Amino acid sequence: MTSLVPEWIEVDESRYDKEVEQKKPRGIVVSLSVSPHEVPQLVRGQYDSERKRFIIEFRYLDDESTHSVRIDEHTHAHVGKRSNRIYSIEIDVESLNVGAVAWRVEVDKAIRDLAAPYRTRHAKPSHYEMAKKVVSDYWGRLSSLTDNVGAQLAAPR
Repeated sequence: MTSLVPEWIEVDESRYDKEVEQKKPRGIVVSLSVSPHEVPQLVRGQYDSERKRFIIEFRYLDDESTHSVRIDEHTHAHVGKRSNRIYSIEIDVESLNVGAVAWRVEVDKAIRDLAAPYRTRHAKPSHYEMAKKVVSDYWGRLSSLTDNVGAQLAAPR
């Protein structure tokens, strides 16, 4: 890869360490919160100029082997084999032929599409929501190196 690899951005866990849900089965209050294993500890975004891909990567408290998941013709992800946590999302931005602003839409769509099979079983995995929130909260820093690239790719040829 000839592209500059950016530094990892440390995620402020305290922004995501909130009570998720309260249930009252048989009068007992149960509070659930997000596991620290579900919140990415580090995140970074980069443009790979050789492959013409915008890549967002996540790192967690613990690591695991991953497998590749094709989301659509322009996007694929690497997710944990056990947890299904998102470890990276890669978008073929050249084939999309859109500016960097639209990349954010593609990232959000990829996360939504990855979570879709779990929502149909009436479960909403918190790690997808956490990944989406981290991307939203840190988008300015994740995409800062890509602004000029996006403009060049979207320019008429």
